[in-house]
Formats: sequence, C-alpha cells, structure tokens
Amino acid sequence: IHDTYGEKINICTVVGFPLGYSTTKAKVAETVQAIEDGASEVDMVINIADVKNGDFDKVTEEIRSLKQAAGDKILKVIIETCYLTEEEKIAMCKAVTEAGADYIKTSTGFGTGGATMEDILLFKKFIGPHVKMKAAGGVKSVEDMEAFLEAGCDRIGTSSAISLIKGQSVKGY
Repeated sequence: IHDTYGEKINICTVVGFPLGYSTTKAKVAETVQAIEDGASEVDMVINIADVKNGDFDKVTEEIRSLKQAAGDKILKVIIETCYLTEEEKIAMCKAVTEAGADYIKTSTGFGTGGATMEDILLFKKFIGPHVKMKAAGGVKSVEDMEAFLEAGCDRIGTSSAISLIKGQSVKGY
C-alpha cells in the first residue's frame, strides 16, 4: 500500500491484538517492522490482564517502550473500555498520558462493547493536553458520530463509515 500510495494515505496497523497478551518485546518488534514497512500509525492493545491485576506501572512502561519504538509516528493505545472499571479507565488515562502516547482509543471492535459517551467524558477529564481521543466501536449513526466529535473526540473508528456518510444508521454494537 505504501509503495502504491506513498504519503497520500495514513497506513495504520495494530499490535497485540486482540487482548494485548503479546510480550512487550514482541509488540516493540511488531511496531518497528510496521514502521519499516510504511506504517505511519500504530494501534497497540494494552495487556488486559496486567490492568486487571493492577500492574499499571508495567502497562505504562510498555506504552512508553512502544512510543519510543514508534518515534515520530502516531501511537494509539487501545484500552478496551468494555472490560475495565472506572478506576482502571482513569489509571489508563494517566498511563497513556505519562508514557507519551498520542491517542487513547476505546475499543478494538473485538470486545463486548464499544465507545460510550461516559467513557469519552471520563477520558476528557483525565488525559493530558497532548493526548487525543478516538471513539471506536458502536458508532452506528450520524448522531453518535456528531455527539462524540462534539464531546472532544479527534477521530472516530467505525466499520459503518460508508453508511454514515450516506446518512444511514446501522444496527449492532
């Protein structure tokens, strides 16, 4: 894709999909390879088990390692909000901010739920000023999309983009 389109499009890939259980070393290697292959953005999935075990320092260090590997490329951190408590979400806002990532993102689309307004408002309250927000998963109507953008999201992730552009709502999460 990069050879065909060059800088005309942003190429993004995901590392650690779906639940972040790859080692940090593997995620760093995937990140480096993706960038060498032309990716301009990397989405990383946090290790859900580390978060559930309260090992927030480990998660922060992993994010920091991937941001260092990504360099000036965009790093989005997917925290899979549907599996986390409010306290864990707040801790992840702090981890993403402290580690220097560019975005916090709600969902991979693999989990049991996607973006909610409550999560976006929580992010807005607890992320640092350099961190952007991406609402992903469950954005099924133009009204949803507009509400997330008005709440401060910088990007929307949806598998229904064509339908939304046409002004059509879709069913499902």
